[in-house]
Amino acid sequence: MITTISARQQEILEASGKILIEKGLKALTTKNLALEMGFSESAIYRHFANKEDIIVSLFEFILANFKQRLDQILELNLSAIERLNQVFDSQCTFFSQNPHFAMAVLADDIYFEGDKVKSELLSIMAYKFNVVEIILQQGIKEGTIRNDIEIAELQHTVIGSFRLLLHKWRLKNFEFDLQLAGKKMMNTLNLLLQNPIK
Repeated sequence: MITTISARQQEILEASGKILIEKGLKALTTKNLALEMGFSESAIYRHFANKEDIIVSLFEFILANFKQRLDQILELNLSAIERLNQVFDSQCTFFSQNPHFAMAVLADDIYFEGDKVKSELLSIMAYKFNVVEIILQQGIKEGTIRNDIEIAELQHTVIGSFRLLLHKWRLKNFEFDLQLAGKKMMNTLNLLLQNPIK
């Protein structure tokens, strides 16, 4: 997994994101990247082997970023609900500032880009589920989060809600305030997650 990338690789990943936003996954080719960046295809190949390598690097960068931010939140002395709110807000802030990364994780046909791409996507998914599970377990021990529903189902509710919010944001051409919408959704999730027996 990459944790750092060169300035040129970052430029290529951002240009890839721009193509994803404007034209979709099929348009993400080394030829189109070269045109977007104003240099030759061979210059792209000095940094990435092919399209799959670019997408894998996008996902590696996203996962490294998630871990850097969310692991810090897990180390804070917070209640489970406070921790979950911070995770949600951090994710909304990240995607608001980097909509091209949202396009990468939401592209419906990304799964057909090869086994390495699928593996990286599964790694991101596994990490998110693990973070949410840690927080839910904490809340159940605190008595603040309900224990009458299986944790796996609560995970699907939390992660699925965020993914649906991202999809709506994308379909609305990123025009509404994702952070504000995220706060509203988290308020609703807080009510759904609360232990009904207090």
